[in-house]
Amino acid sequence: MKRIHKQYLSHLANQYLQLKKDFEQAQEKIISGFNLDINKIGLVSYGITTTAEPEMQIYADKLNSNDTLNQLSARMKRTKINAYMLFLSELWVYKVEVPGYNIDKMFDNLDESYAEIEALIQGIAGYEHLHSIDGKMTKEIPGREYIREYPWIIKLVDYWTKKMKLFAD
Repeated sequence: MKRIHKQYLSHLANQYLQLKKDFEQAQEKIISGFNLDINKIGLVSYGITTTAEPEMQIYADKLNSNDTLNQLSARMKRTKINAYMLFLSELWVYKVEVPGYNIDKMFDNLDESYAEIEALIQGIAGYEHLHSIDGKMTKEIPGREYIREYPWIIKLVDYWTKKMKLFAD
């Protein structure tokens, strides 16, 4: 694993974790201003577009339209995309193919491919995605299984997921 890659990923992970902390504190401050019953607080969160209880919708809308939360969310996403670019570049340079993923297409529009890129990185980290096909649940073979002959890419992704605290130990 290249030392510069590791340093860069460490920097991005630290940046992301700080942004996430800032985001959570800002969201908590806004929600506390709503003066909600303790049982209702968990029903609203940034990113929820339709609440389970209609009377909570106004609070979700306020969170989703908050400039500070939107800016922090965008910066968090951009930080993750910067890390994902490193992984994608390694896959692209070595012409690594992972079934179901088109690396070239991902480069064309990173924002549009964000969810797919994230799923690929999670798969390389060993996460098994579940899919419903014709009403039946199936497990996707993790991307990691397809790139065993590129251990440095796996190590980079593992380093990133550990620094980001993405998976429970």
